[in-house]
Amino acid sequence: MRIDLTIGKPTCFIPARGGSIRVKDKNKRMLCGKPLLLWTVEPAVESDLFDKVIVSSDDEEILEIAYSAGATPHWEKGFEGKYPLRDVVKYLIDIYKPLQVFCMLQPTSPQRGLKEIREAYRRFDNSYCNYLYTGGPKDNGAILFASVEAFMKELPESCIGEKSEVMYLNVVDIDTERDFRRAECIMCS
Repeated sequence: MRIDLTIGKPTCFIPARGGSIRVKDKNKRMLCGKPLLLWTVEPAVESDLFDKVIVSSDDEEILEIAYSAGATPHWEKGFEGKYPLRDVVKYLIDIYKPLQVFCMLQPTSPQRGLKEIREAYRRFDNSYCNYLYTGGPKDNGAILFASVEAFMKELPESCIGEKSEVMYLNVVDIDTERDFRRAECIMCS
């Protein structure tokens, strides 16, 4: 999808709920000297690809961490974790009204950095797809670029609809304590 930058840059959404069933407070938990969330917010802000980097959370401390790194905090008490991710993204689109493209970054994929975000953007911009997402040995969902128009029309349950392409990305997706320890071993050594 060719992105018309004269219309505006994409908007980046980072959903980061406070509660986690399998890894307690994982978005605030320290990984190699900084909260897990910052491994996503910092490269998103630094990329200069987005008009806004919005962190949506039901946890004040997460929002303070996001704000300190240059993101726009969006408080949503009780919304995160109770609704499918698709509904959270639709709600954020309704509020922030990105013009043609949005990006969603999952904070549970800390290995994904600036280089990978820029590469995904470049591939999406040079493709004819409506969705570009990352996948690997374990479906990681670290990065999603999507057409706002296609998403709002289709409202795909997994946030990935028709005319999609995958970009292979082998990163740890932190869903369990074991995943967190694995990320520490890979990233902190």
